[in-house]
Amino acid sequence: MALNHKLYAALVELFEKVQIHNEGDPLSYCMQRGRINITDGGEEYRVCCPICADSRYRLYFNHMWGQKVDGKTLFGVHCFNEECQKKPKFFESVIVPLKDAIYGIKGRVVVAKKPIEQAHAATFVEVPDGITFLSDLPPGHYCKRYLSDKRGFNPEDVCSTWGLFYIPDGAAIPGSNGKFFPANHNLAIPCMLKNKIVSYQTRFINPLTLSDKPSGKYPPKYFTVGAKSSTVYNIDRADGEVIVLVEGPFDTWRVGHNFAISPWGKSLSAHQEGVIVRLLLERAVPLVVWLDQDAREEAEALVDRFKSKLTSPVLCCSTDMDPGKMAYNDVMNCLETVLGSA
Repeated sequence: MALNHKLYAALVELFEKVQIHNEGDPLSYCMQRGRINITDGGEEYRVCCPICADSRYRLYFNHMWGQKVDGKTLFGVHCFNEECQKKPKFFESVIVPLKDAIYGIKGRVVVAKKPIEQAHAATFVEVPDGITFLSDLPPGHYCKRYLSDKRGFNPEDVCSTWGLFYIPDGAAIPGSNGKFFPANHNLAIPCMLKNKIVSYQTRFINPLTLSDKPSGKYPPKYFTVGAKSSTVYNIDRADGEVIVLVEGPFDTWRVGHNFAISPWGKSLSAHQEGVIVRLLLERAVPLVVWLDQDAREEAEALVDRFKSKLTSPVLCCSTDMDPGKMAYNDVMNCLETVLGSA
């Protein structure tokens, strides 16, 4: 039986299908400077968020939602797709009818149970006009030669698996006041969610030398369109028996789409951490943190950070070479060694 049967019954009335997780576990918290610091949320109820057309039960309600704790009312609710709980539409479409169902408040607004496609408009990004998928470019194109000669990948496999595209010189950034892409930032790596692009990273490549290192501060080595800190590369496809947190897309490609995820760098935002934690709690598989060789301190810090939030093993893989620069078989051997030591 649900700990908060009124909340659970109201959610069933509104959403029909409700999942209970951590059943029977109470809320654990401590008070710090007058604020509630939750150490373990305990039992939670998961439903499909109607705002972002969710179908994976990514909208979580804490069982203490609407209840007072030490004189303070908790409203623990979070959409782990797009943080829809922060959107104005969420209040009128979810909170108002939920309060009505629990407390009998008048003026109920019916929760939309059909996907709300327009809710994606503020999240998914546009791409410039005139792009070409790399798979459609000739074999000798310099972007493909960069992938094969400098990075050691099969261009055709990488292009088809990861949807890479080519941006023509002089293309304008959509929605950015007519700004233009930096020179020679023609290789674009998209981050997908629900088969749509939520962000993409372009990379500097010298067409003649294939070098990806600019000679000065401009142009930058990377250029990201979209909210990098709110996206995790390959989060939707990582479904293997272990999840490997790596730095960037090239590391992700080498480890493989079944296992690797990337926050687009060494740092991790609170939102990215929440998305990864939820994935690991749902999957209950080990997490291996494998950053580049110059980021061992950052890797160890991330291991400690995740150990405090996960019940499954959290391990660190340290090698003298970045995973993106290793052969696939060597990558798999390193992972087997790390997992074998757990």
